[in-house]
Amino acid sequence: MLQALRAALIGLQENGCILRAGLIGLQENGCMLRALCAGLIGLQENGCIAPEAEAELQFDPVLATPGDLLLFGSFTPHRSDPNSSSNRRRALFLTFNALEEGEHRRDYYQNKKANMGKGRISLIEHFAGESADM
Repeated sequence: MLQALRAALIGLQENGCILRAGLIGLQENGCMLRALCAGLIGLQENGCIAPEAEAELQFDPVLATPGDLLLFGSFTPHRSDPNSSSNRRRALFLTFNALEEGEHRRDYYQNKKANMGKGRISLIEHFAGESADM
């Protein structure tokens, strides 16, 4: 749900994210949803927004066509609903931190490799789908 936890794991204050749509993103196939809010929302230990805080947010769909780019900050609440269609969904997420906060790519991937179990796609516990075999 939030890239912010990833940043916190390596001590970053903020980072920027880019989503590149690989396939058409519609509500039926679980397009990205984002909420606009003022202030910070606390995270649970599992890296997700607490359900009571999430219930207060209005998440709006971000519809996309292949090749679209969406730029957002790591503290922007975002999620996607389950894919209820017969079509796949595909997106590429790129995350960048400020140069003055240093180079953290190697540390991030070492941490991810050490702490992520088989079949997981993220360090936070938000993914309810099935991992694709690669």
